[in-house]
Amino acid sequence: MISQTDQSFDQPVEVLKFGGSSLATPERVQHAAQCIQRRVLAGNKVIAIVSAMGSTTNDLNQLARQVSTSPSRRELDMLISAGERISMALISMALNDLGCPAISFTGSQAGVLTQGSHSDAEILDLKPIRVVEALNSNKVAVVAGFQGVDPVTKDVTTLGRGGSDITAVAFAHHFKAEYCRFIKDVPGIQPADPKWVKTAKVIEEVPLIILRQACEMGAKVLNPRCLELASKCQVKLHLGSIELDGAGSTISNLELDSRKPMFLSVLPTVLEVNDKHETEILELQKNGTLPRTLTRYSFEGKTYWVTHPDHFDFYASKFEDLRITYEKLQLTAVIYSNQTSEKQSPPSINNIYLYNSFFVDNIWVQHWLPDADLKECGSSIFQLAWSRD
Repeated sequence: MISQTDQSFDQPVEVLKFGGSSLATPERVQHAAQCIQRRVLAGNKVIAIVSAMGSTTNDLNQLARQVSTSPSRRELDMLISAGERISMALISMALNDLGCPAISFTGSQAGVLTQGSHSDAEILDLKPIRVVEALNSNKVAVVAGFQGVDPVTKDVTTLGRGGSDITAVAFAHHFKAEYCRFIKDVPGIQPADPKWVKTAKVIEEVPLIILRQACEMGAKVLNPRCLELASKCQVKLHLGSIELDGAGSTISNLELDSRKPMFLSVLPTVLEVNDKHETEILELQKNGTLPRTLTRYSFEGKTYWVTHPDHFDFYASKFEDLRITYEKLQLTAVIYSNQTSEKQSPPSINNIYLYNSFFVDNIWVQHWLPDADLKECGSSIFQLAWSRD
């Protein structure tokens, strides 16, 4: 369990997490700095956790694969962690130009101690001595998310895609912040990605357990491990736009009685393998050979492994080495508020590309062949499921 500080401060500590899209351009970096300054002027001590700018992480991944057909995961961590370092330095520069004293820290400088495999590490504990010194000096502490240091090997490690969310929750717990606030370029949490479904409206109060299920099925809201940590550490979460005017979505332990659709997840990478390989794959994850999948589930003798697109190549190459036969599929999934009593899946909207469709507890899963148009399928599924609500 991540420890909590014994340090007391004369002002409340607020933890703000800035996603990559909210830092995608120099202008957005300046807007983020102005947002932080407003929180400081409101009487808060601020820790800002930052992701890499825009598509920087993807760009660095692609760069690595132009140099190496099979890049070392250790060296990938060294390379990819540079993205957050760029963000933290730029935010600090912008804040100091506003007359708001700030200092930036890498994960290791901020005392983020990790254990586990490269590209998929876990936070063991925080020893944020320099962050405390910064707060006591009335400076904003800008911390590079997504990264830490293994106290044994002294290697830089990263926490996996979306790992900055985990960093933010860990700091919010350690510093006893009232909320961990996630700053996005959207007004709050919506039941579907607005890029896929333009009619999706903001949900003001979101059940944490349902959101976690959605993220484990590929919803691009928050890292599911950050939600697991928030639940374990009882950290309150809020997600909203950069204005931080109180609007947005609060994520809580709200319980819903009625069965209704809550989220639509859409993801282009699901691996189907025979059940007999499940133990073997789990062992590969346990020893760090493979990154953890978002989630897994079974149906009619097959196991499905929902992976982030960045991790698909790891899985495909390892499965081929071990002669594990797999099928690459795409996914749309409707996550309901509680366990569904449906006996059959609703009718398919595209029988040509539909691979299979079934319920797993409160999740209606549809697998699609690789050449299916996921945007069309996702939009149609949303209309079908929400029209029945």
